[in-house]
Amino acid sequence: SLAQEMCKRISSSGYDIDSVLLIGGATRTPVVKEKLSQVLSIDQVETMHVDVAVAMGASVKRGENKSVKKDVESNIVDSQEKSDLGSSSDASFHTVLLVLTITSFSVLLMLFIPSRGNNSYHSINLEKIKHEKFTVSGLDLTMMPISSGSFQMGSNDGDSNEKTISKNFWMGRTEVTQSQYKAIMGSNPSYFKGSYLPVENVSWHDAVAFCEKLTDRERRAGRLLHGYEYRLPTEAEWEYCCRAGTIGEYAGELHRMGWYYENSGTARLEDSDWGSCGDYDIKKIEEQLRNNKNKTHEVATKQANAWGLYDMHGNVWEWCQDWYGNYSSSSQTDPVGASGGSLRVNRGGGWYDCGYICRSAIRGRYDPSYRDSCVGFRVVLSPVHGL
Repeated sequence: SLAQEMCKRISSSGYDIDSVLLIGGATRTPVVKEKLSQVLSIDQVETMHVDVAVAMGASVKRGENKSVKKDVESNIVDSQEKSDLGSSSDASFHTVLLVLTITSFSVLLMLFIPSRGNNSYHSINLEKIKHEKFTVSGLDLTMMPISSGSFQMGSNDGDSNEKTISKNFWMGRTEVTQSQYKAIMGSNPSYFKGSYLPVENVSWHDAVAFCEKLTDRERRAGRLLHGYEYRLPTEAEWEYCCRAGTIGEYAGELHRMGWYYENSGTARLEDSDWGSCGDYDIKKIEEQLRNNKNKTHEVATKQANAWGLYDMHGNVWEWCQDWYGNYSSSSQTDPVGASGGSLRVNRGGGWYDCGYICRSAIRGRYDPSYRDSCVGFRVVLSPVHGL
């Protein structure tokens, strides 16, 4: 009813295209809301959904499509003339048609409309609202849509370990690469060098700083959904994505999905050389790794899991947001780990680990300042905590 009232008042008042575009600016910016309220004499601007506002004004406000603007202006003139002749119902019809025209072009063009206020910039991207895969501009970082759901976390048979992820989010299709890290941070600390190798030798603090700088960059460019941020995944989010609907030790055949001790060097090694994977000769293992030239490998060169995520098993350990601690064996929704501690969680195993240590449920932990050639990270995009 609010949209219909706006259409009627625009068509009957003879406003030009700029007045129509005020609707496209009706975001949460107080000045714009106040102006729109005055022009249309409507007090309920606050109730108008920002997506509708963007759809009604997006494809014309930036002037990227002049033919659309011409059609819009023509439709306004037509509806004004019919209104002058006393045909108010025809005028309303043309105005509604105008709104539908703008909406359809907005969806097709998937334009951004930046909203400015308090020196912050954000935008609505219709593609992202639909929760689809997208690539971060200028970074070649593909973000995969992850739908909410529940899963059995950990490997404790018989316990009720069901965890629920209640909100949709996006996760990086790959571990952050060295070229991506350097583009944001200006340096590359990795031991093994290569643009498409995963960045490693980064601390938890380094990984968090990358997320914060990426968030700031995207907000300033008007490419980030309002109320969203890039961050490290929680441990529960990470395992949920690693499993991708599976319940076994791995999300598929390990040798097809991950780089680890057996296959990350020039010759194939045997997991049996690790002994029990808990009782091993570290000096012997390190010598074998050096002699066999085991190393990280370019991301996305192994098989992805069912949700299109690469290297969730092996290559490099991945930092998570959580403090390390015993997680509850009871059912939980959106668990975030321990409330404090001295160690941060990492997951997935790496290029120098035996297969057992690359399982979906394996948990690692390091001091947040720890750096190693087998430790990297990937990012998620989600609503800011509490929103």
